[in-house]
Amino acid sequence: GGAEKMSKDGKNRGEIILPGEAGFGDYINLFGQRIPRFAIKPLDRKKWITQKWPLSDLLIRDHLEGKHYIAVLGKYYPGYAIFDIDSRSKAEAGEIRARAGLDKSNSMMYSSESKDSHHIIWIPEYHGKPPTLNLLGDVLKNFIRMEGIEIYPQRRRPIRLPFGPHQPLLDIEYMGLDSWKQKLYWYEKLNPLDLSSISHHQLILDFEPGPGKLELPSNIFQEAEFLLKEGLQQPSSRRHSQWLILNYLFRQNVPKET
Repeated sequence: GGAEKMSKDGKNRGEIILPGEAGFGDYINLFGQRIPRFAIKPLDRKKWITQKWPLSDLLIRDHLEGKHYIAVLGKYYPGYAIFDIDSRSKAEAGEIRARAGLDKSNSMMYSSESKDSHHIIWIPEYHGKPPTLNLLGDVLKNFIRMEGIEIYPQRRRPIRLPFGPHQPLLDIEYMGLDSWKQKLYWYEKLNPLDLSSISHHQLILDFEPGPGKLELPSNIFQEAEFLLKEGLQQPSSRRHSQWLILNYLFRQNVPKET
């Protein structure tokens, strides 16, 4: 009818998309890392099976229809982030969500198969730009360690694709969304969260040590602490010493402005 619209962009391939929906091409763009491998789990099995060939559209559609589960690795620039919270109640997961600066305006919470397993999906930025996969993990490593949770997507470990029928949304505002197309539509309307706003985030060192390969000593902390207290005691590369000290300070999360 008149309420329907045909997708004009190439990624949704002429698919009919109703108001309040997003298309399969949008889903693939966000989540569909096809190579080098993916994992599949039949609904009646407990173990994931790794498959080392490109992930097909058909298998992704079957996941979205609830025929099985598919898990994928992360893209170089992931358009999403997921906190994986196991062995916690919904209330406890909500507290972790709040400590990350997340709420219903910038994230969605859904269950992940077992009763006390929750996923919180959100849109990450770092100083207003999309973070790389490595940056996402590096910046959040302190936070996830303190909270006892995991961050996905990752380079080596796959994460279950979102918005399948066996992964119900847990926020009252989103419980009425029936299809993955509706869930994706509202996900894309979430406000991004800047990683630098998350408490205990790991600062990223953007200081280059200069030409040549720089070997960091195994006792970097002791050497850096000595340099901070005593200064250069013998002929040495001042740049090398600056690198050691900066590395030490950033590992301690001392702000750049200090």
